[in-house]
Amino acid sequence: MNRRQARIEGAGSHRLLARRRWQERRSRRAEKKNETRAARYADLFEHAPIGFLTVDREGSIGLVNHGAARLFGVDAASLAGRRIGGFVSAESRSRLATFLAGLIDGGNRMICEIEIASKEGSPKTIEFVGMRSEDQSECFIVAADITENKKTAAEMKLSHAALRNLSARLVAVREEERRELARELHDGLGQILTALKLDLAWLQRRIERFGDPEKRMESLSKAREFQKNIDEAIAIVRRAASGLRPATLDIMGLWPAIEGEAARFSSRTGIACVVHPLVRSDRLRDATVSVALFRIVQEALTNIARHAKASLVEIACGKSKAGYSLSIVDDGRGIGKTESANPNSLGLIGMRERALSFGGEFSIVGTPGSGSRVEVTIPKEAFRGKP
Repeated sequence: MNRRQARIEGAGSHRLLARRRWQERRSRRAEKKNETRAARYADLFEHAPIGFLTVDREGSIGLVNHGAARLFGVDAASLAGRRIGGFVSAESRSRLATFLAGLIDGGNRMICEIEIASKEGSPKTIEFVGMRSEDQSECFIVAADITENKKTAAEMKLSHAALRNLSARLVAVREEERRELARELHDGLGQILTALKLDLAWLQRRIERFGDPEKRMESLSKAREFQKNIDEAIAIVRRAASGLRPATLDIMGLWPAIEGEAARFSSRTGIACVVHPLVRSDRLRDATVSVALFRIVQEALTNIARHAKASLVEIACGKSKAGYSLSIVDDGRGIGKTESANPNSLGLIGMRERALSFGGEFSIVGTPGSGSRVEVTIPKEAFRGKP
């Protein structure tokens, strides 16, 4: 071996050694980085505000963090190896078993709510969100205490029910006030005006006996003017009484009342309005439901007159398999989604609340340029007697 070859081999060995040292330093840096990252993940796992744990096929707990331990009310160290079913209520064990079996066998992400006893004695509601490990030997579970959320949701539901009951009561009171006012107008003021009309007719007959033709004609002209004013007053009273509470609704029922309202609507707006009863002989016996459906028709017709630009309205009402159905269809411009969902549309809100107060359903759908359709269904359970 000459000197040149020795130098080449020495340089090669030096480069190889340098590369090996560089790789070692790089490996140490990567290991340190991984250790730091692992430590951070471990810290995050241990001190996360929600619970993390692993559970195998037999329901034994493996890894568990402090968040999960707080949910179960024990130390994290004492949880490892214990059966998770021992911490849940008897009513929740079957749900938990189904949840774990579904995770291990199905592999899909699943959600389950269980109840566990707390140290205070009152049960906690815990939500489990789990997924299966890659080797299918265990599942990873994220646990969160949703007791307060459930309590808040229940309170909100009760609050909404109370508000709905209050709204229904206020509507009932208002309807009773309308009924009484309509009766007073019809029976009280209407009778007085009728009596005045009869008195005026008597006066006209007396005037006709006057000897002076000029005075007789002048008096008769004045009497006829009084007669006209009284007739107009009687018509106003009848319209006001009918607007407050149509007597037809109480005497003849919902379908004739809707027909009368449709006729008045057509006369007032010039828009054709046709009523198609599903069964012509139907008589809805529940007065409160009849009033609610009638008011929905009134509000729908008012909205059509104001906004729809329609030429035809068709109303169908009567018994159905679900209970009692009502539909109002127009051929106008069609209500938009933004309009139907507008929280300031008090008329639509009122119609919806009237239906919901009886456990019914309300919907309004519009097709641009083709019109809108209102659908209301009141279930059989809402009727005090047979519908």
